[in-house]
Amino acid sequence: MSALATLRDAARARAAALPAPAAALEDWRYVRCDPLAAPAPCAASSAAIPLPAAPYLLLRDGIAQPGGTPWPDAWRLDLPTPAVVAQLTADLAAATDASACWTLAEAACVQHLRVTADAGRALTIVDAATGGIGAWHLQIDVADGAVLELHLIHHATGPARALPSLHLSLGVGARVVLHEIQRGVTDQLLARWSADLATDARLEATVRGRGGRLVRHQISVHLQGERAAFELAALLTADGDEQAHLHTRVMHAASRTTSNQLAKTIVDGRARTSFDGCVAMAAGISQGDAQQHNRNLVLSPTARADTRPQLDIRADDVKAAHGATVGRLDEDEMLYLRLRGLDAATASALLTTGYIAEVESRLPEALR
Repeated sequence: MSALATLRDAARARAAALPAPAAALEDWRYVRCDPLAAPAPCAASSAAIPLPAAPYLLLRDGIAQPGGTPWPDAWRLDLPTPAVVAQLTADLAAATDASACWTLAEAACVQHLRVTADAGRALTIVDAATGGIGAWHLQIDVADGAVLELHLIHHATGPARALPSLHLSLGVGARVVLHEIQRGVTDQLLARWSADLATDARLEATVRGRGGRLVRHQISVHLQGERAAFELAALLTADGDEQAHLHTRVMHAASRTTSNQLAKTIVDGRARTSFDGCVAMAAGISQGDAQQHNRNLVLSPTARADTRPQLDIRADDVKAAHGATVGRLDEDEMLYLRLRGLDAATASALLTTGYIAEVESRLPEALR
């Protein structure tokens, strides 16, 4: 039996042993889970998928297809090593959320990418959902001192349930810049990525998400080495009957580690958004610094934004702060613009654009 088949069997067994996602579970308390109870859409779309000329990895309904200009020697894509398979198997055994097992249970491929140096260019991963269930897992190991810029694009061309999973392992002094965006009209997207950071490693991430029938971004970061640093800027928007959710977990396991999270949402119509974030600091560490902030802009009286920032601090010589706001556009700012001749719609659009820009300005021009 192949390693992938063994992983699939283990994932299916573990998922069956765990309760299905539901609002009664803490991690899913803000999510309308009814789309997950229905069969996944099965009609595949033949619409074209835009691809960059630069190096890319297309994962069409979970099937990997490398392409674009020749890949640099610093990147090597291969099947997972026995060590990676063993770690994935251990992660499955420890999973407490059934959705964490679904990707490997349905995975069309599990790939292993090794990054040995700075290639001087970005790698684009196109997660294309055309119908049915599209699941894949990519393990990326970034060597000591290596640099990687990664563009992760979720592109939907038809109703589908997308289950992408990405794990980053950053070596000593490694640096990764990750830009994750959504394109197309999304049906169901359960996107998850995680990262382990060694000493002096740095991960900078920007997430620009849109709503769908059920969209949930799950992020887990483990700061394992001293002076490791994580920065996240995220913006989710939802309208109509859409929903979009962001779930983050950051663990400071070493001294002098830093994390900074800014999560924003804009919700309109009858849509629903949520932020559920927790920062933990292990006992015995010192001089850690964690910042976590969530801001929610509600444009309709029938829209809903839920927020739950959390701190789990078990050390003394550290700094940690969190905060959340939920509100409408500032009335004083609206009045200021109206008095200068702008109509209500233009003034609202201008203020909303400024709210968005704080996150979108971090994206490369081609991804905005």
